[in-house]
Amino acid sequence: MNKAEVSKRIVTPATVLSGLRPILAVMAVYHLSKGKVKLAAAEATVSAITDYADGKLARGIEPYFPGWGVTETGAQADQGADTAALAILGVGMVISKRAHPLARAASALVTAHEGYKVRRAAIMSADYQARTQTKGFPQIPSSKIGKISIGLKQAAEAGAVVTALDSLIERPAARLKVAATSFGAAVGGVIFAEVAGMGYETYYQEKVIPTLPQLSEPESIPLVPSAIDMPPLA
Repeated sequence: MNKAEVSKRIVTPATVLSGLRPILAVMAVYHLSKGKVKLAAAEATVSAITDYADGKLARGIEPYFPGWGVTETGAQADQGADTAALAILGVGMVISKRAHPLARAASALVTAHEGYKVRRAAIMSADYQARTQTKGFPQIPSSKIGKISIGLKQAAEAGAVVTALDSLIERPAARLKVAATSFGAAVGGVIFAEVAGMGYETYYQEKVIPTLPQLSEPESIPLVPSAIDMPPLA
């Protein structure tokens, strides 16, 4: 395969790994509801680890099996899995009666911000699709700050699950510390996401739009707001 070409293959080891992320999140919420908090915490942690592992796997496979590692769909699968897993865990924690209230607030913040990101990404995608007359998505280079933001949000969700442990419920002070750390991670994740989003918007406006056909009625497309996490390249 030409080095400049990127595979369009949908199912690869990396995308399968990405797909496990929301499944593990569902399992964590289910086991939490059944009182199996340790198992739920382990599943939430493994779900977060897959976010780090899928990109490494894709880049590791590509030199040996071209087209089976880095793909066009890999970025979308990774981003979609992140949002789905965070939203599932977030909703599960918000409605949980076992988690600490502050930890539930952290999950609510993460979930709300993910919804905000989806809306912003949809606006940018609508602009891109209107210009290209396709159903594609703009390709934006990955951002370390964006990945840090996702990691902090995942840590916030995992920490929220931990506050439901019986051993912590019996130790209010320690439980409060974990909940406060979870909330701090959520706030940090949102802040980093906002910084990353401004970078993605700037890249889209300065690097992508000039290469696209100009709209005949640009006012009909909403201006792209700042602070969104666009899918990084796999």
